[in-house]
Amino acid sequence: MAVAGGFANEVNTANVNGGGELNFANDNASDPTVVNAPILAISKSHAPATFIVGQTETYTISVCNTGSTATSGSATNPVTVTDFLPQGMTATDLSASTGWTCSAVPTSFVTCT
Repeated sequence: MAVAGGFANEVNTANVNGGGELNFANDNASDPTVVNAPILAISKSHAPATFIVGQTETYTISVCNTGSTATSGSATNPVTVTDFLPQGMTATDLSASTGWTCSAVPTSFVTCT
């Protein structure tokens, strides 16, 4: 069986019927199943505490997987981070960890995969 998603705790139920049966008490079976999956978390901070018009300031975005299973990000199903910057702000430089590719600058909509 391939598991492509679901919730942390799934219950799989099977049923049988027909054939002239009259005892329906045992026609259902359930199996509670734990599904381990990635749990992605994101945080965003800025420095300095107050931005000044005309100055270059910094936002830092951190992404982590707190789950017990690695992500299955791929070319057809990538892990994607998006950030709409507030009006009047433009990203002029982007740096990303190894394995991430980010949109070209300058931009007011940052996308990294």
